[in-house]
Amino acid sequence: MLKTLPVIVLTAFLSSGCVAIVAGAAAAVGYIQYDKNGHHSEYEESLETVWRASVASMNQLGFEVGSDQKPEPTQGVLEVDDVKLIVNQLPEGRTRVTVRAGTFDTADNRRRAQLVLEQLNKRLL
Repeated sequence: MLKTLPVIVLTAFLSSGCVAIVAGAAAAVGYIQYDKNGHHSEYEESLETVWRASVASMNQLGFEVGSDQKPEPTQGVLEVDDVKLIVNQLPEGRTRVTVRAGTFDTADNRRRAQLVLEQLNKRLL
């Protein structure tokens, strides 16, 4: 029994490390899928102009956003159901809009995010 005890302890130690590595790898893949799910466009417009166009675009697509929502000085966030739109002020008068639909990078989530950006492009370009 004493001879097998170190083997059991060593096996348990190595197995727990493998589980941690697998869990860490799965979390990394999940984050990458979540990160890839964000689609963005940049505009040579002020944050306020892009914000108003973003609110109107979301409303036109059926995502009800109150017109009373206002952005912070350098960023604004609109979130309706599982669609999140982030407006960030960039240097030199540019503004970036990132749209994320759903949690993971799927064809349907990409399609929905692109529809929001398309509607926004119609208003700003």
